[in-house]
Amino acid sequence: MSMKSNFVFIVSGGGRGITAQCVIQLAQVYPCNFILLGRSQIEKQPEWADNIAGEIELKKQAFAYFNSQIKKPTPREINQLVKNILATREIQKTLHSINQLGATVTYLSCDITNNINLSEKLAPIIDKFGQITGIIHGAGVLADKLIENKTVDDFARVYSTKIEGLHNLLNNVNINQLKYLILFSSAAGFYGNIGQSDYAIANEILNKFAYQFKHRYPNCKVISFNWGPWESGMVTSELKEIFAQRGIEVIPADVGTKVFAHEIIKDNNEQVQILVGGGLINPSIELETELKTHRIRRKLTLEANPFLQDHVIGNYAVLPKVFATVWLVNTAQQIYLGYQFFSIENHKLLKGIVFDENLADEYIVELQEINKIPNQEIKISGKIWSQRKEEKIRYHYQCNLKFLKKLPARPIYENFDDCQDDKLINLKPYEDGTLFHGKSFQGIKRVLNISKKKITIQCILPEIESSTFGQFPPLVFNGLAFDSALQCMLIWVRYFYNAGSLPSFIKKAEYYIPLEKIYYASMDVNFSSNSKAISDLTLHDKKGNIYAIILGLEVTISKQLNNLFNHKI
Repeated sequence: MSMKSNFVFIVSGGGRGITAQCVIQLAQVYPCNFILLGRSQIEKQPEWADNIAGEIELKKQAFAYFNSQIKKPTPREINQLVKNILATREIQKTLHSINQLGATVTYLSCDITNNINLSEKLAPIIDKFGQITGIIHGAGVLADKLIENKTVDDFARVYSTKIEGLHNLLNNVNINQLKYLILFSSAAGFYGNIGQSDYAIANEILNKFAYQFKHRYPNCKVISFNWGPWESGMVTSELKEIFAQRGIEVIPADVGTKVFAHEIIKDNNEQVQILVGGGLINPSIELETELKTHRIRRKLTLEANPFLQDHVIGNYAVLPKVFATVWLVNTAQQIYLGYQFFSIENHKLLKGIVFDENLADEYIVELQEINKIPNQEIKISGKIWSQRKEEKIRYHYQCNLKFLKKLPARPIYENFDDCQDDKLINLKPYEDGTLFHGKSFQGIKRVLNISKKKITIQCILPEIESSTFGQFPPLVFNGLAFDSALQCMLIWVRYFYNAGSLPSFIKKAEYYIPLEKIYYASMDVNFSSNSKAISDLTLHDKKGNIYAIILGLEVTISKQLNNLFNHKI
């Protein structure tokens, strides 16, 4: 999409700070029309402040001036006065910079969380500038506190600026004529961050809204920038030092603003969510000696999890066993900061979650600590359960999890057989009814060889939008990739027993590092009968370096599954 000089952008939070710098960079490339919105008012500077630069010098001059006056303001009033002077100067500097680049710009002081106030201020400006063709929503408020210290007002201020502000902006434009919707989200929404639960929630809502908006208005360019911390703005030298200790790189202003402009003007119109800068790696927690139990509730819907459309058995979507593991591990990983997921034991499928009329209103992840050794390991009993009204608790999955402070070195798989059996070159398990998995689960590239004791497959990581993972993002490991590896067992069962099969139990699994683009799954069969099969599965690279090991993988075999595998929603 080519940007035109008559395009008109509304920019919330556009008068000052990083958002203003981004707009200046965009105007340098495409000098169009900008309506900047902000809470600060442009006020006439008092005479005593003329030619005085910097906050400290302004405060000194203010105290000197008011000492000679009859009415003397309080230090707090002085601070606010100086803050207003500096805000006015910054806004004027922004306006001057944009004008110098040949763009047209105006500034409105308004409250975007107040739709009436916004409409009154905006309507005459839109009449003057013309139809709005783009929104850049850069406004944001911070109220960083641990969750137990947050107030309702703290949450409201942070949430309303991001979410109600966007809602009101959209209410004041013709959405069908929007060419651009650009949202300033945060890495805190993607990763989470200590003290920013409200900020993370608001930004993650922006992310999800961006995907939804793009689906509804495919001709509009929609980007949700998940910014890491910027070098300028609120990042002090002390905060930079803390970031450095946590391995977090800040974004230089000149680099971040160029990324912003480049992503907006480039032809690619498909990438909705863009993470800029490093992840927010939280510091390790201090383990308490008391063994605790955590319960986290979640509502599941088919609409919130697009990948489920590709995992249908019969006429209903079914949560894959691997994604139950993702659910448990993701939840635990966010609780036990500084520790890394290493293994699961005795992973049982008790009652699968089917997205039909029996879907529970909510599901509970229960994490019960079994043992903790500070700076070494944590062992947890994990369960997923639900309870409908006046019914007993229904357990769906359970396993034991182990998190380590430091993972052991990767072992080597010595029995990799990369010989290609020519008879298997044209094997198409996704097309011949062997596998029921839809596109996002189709990670098997080819079956190399198969025998009574072994099967070897080559896989490729699926290239899909991050939104496809829905409520089960690959924070620790990729559920779709691991499910593709498990499919080799289903291929082996169909090949030798002409029957369908589903995983039901894993004795033990160990995880070392994330999978690379191309990976291999080697399965060694230990036992098989007409009703079940047990195997060991190793995920590794071409040299045998292991990503993960799954021991005692048990599947239930039934020819009744054959017809069910051919159904889609």
